Amino acid sequence: MVKDWCEASFAVSKMRDARIGRIGGTFPEMGDFAISPEILKDILGPALLEIGKDEIAKFKKYPGRIYEPESYLPFDTGWSPEITKDIKSAACRSICFLQEIIKEKELSGITINFQGLKEEIPMPFLAISCLLASGMGYGGEGDIYSASAVFLGQLFSNNQASFSEMFTTDYKNSFIFMSHMGEMNISLRRMDEPVRIVLNRMELGNNVPTAVPVFSITPGKYTLFNLTGTDRGLKVIASLVDVLDRSPLKKVDTPHFFIRPAQKVEDFLTAYSMEGGSHHLAIVYGDIRNKLKFFCNIKNIPYVEIR
Repeated sequence: MVKDWCEASFAVSKMRDARIGRIGGTFPEMGDFAISPEILKDILGPALLEIGKDEIAKFKKYPGRIYEPESYLPFDTGWSPEITKDIKSAACRSICFLQEIIKEKELSGITINFQGLKEEIPMPFLAISCLLASGMGYGGEGDIYSASAVFLGQLFSNNQASFSEMFTTDYKNSFIFMSHMGEMNISLRRMDEPVRIVLNRMELGNNVPTAVPVFSITPGKYTLFNLTGTDRGLKVIASLVDVLDRSPLKKVDTPHFFIRPAQKVEDFLTAYSMEGGSHHLAIVYGDIRNKLKFFCNIKNIPYVEIR
């Protein structure tokens, strides 16, 4: 208990100084996380830094010095034959490019709205998945709140947090399929399964082909939590879930996994919806509920647990 309280106090200090970079602006009509950046700053601490297209356009002139992309990746990979040498090089150069931006601007996390990207850079799914392993916060689609939640989860778990979303539900077997477009903390991957890297042509985005790592995460107990808005500010919704022991699905070309809540899945989803949870979540290896509870107590933020 004392250790958890100390870690919560440390996290309060780190969040106070955090900076979240946003690339591609806000996502139109994503109302469930369309909360003022000022609320995030005033209540939780992280400040928003907009990263403009001129900054991202520098990627086109970024040194093309990568000849063996695999040497930049901390895992065995199987590259799809559809991925050309240029796409492979761009995917790996984006790791170094984003690292430099994060270091230069002293960012604790980033969020990228793929619809706001022009042709300056491929959507850096592979880079995000690798940088999450270094402790970066991340949120998809311009969501600074999920980026902040993931960063908080990183602080509580020695960099074993990730970003995800509930995609669909198996009511018969009571589990939820979790995924997103291509971003997942690569350090959480199953070590007994290969990582496939596949092509995404980004027809929903900027039409610049990019590489996506495909894997599922290590099974076990995880904390799923959401940072959402209320009429009075912010709230944390948390639950301990099981990540099931499942290999990656062969016909799904995104990183993905399955969770089983402690209660029937329909009851869990009803409770989550009634609390006003948004559709982007943080998923953290292990049980960090006490740390979250203490953090919320210090910050005077409502904490709700779905058991």
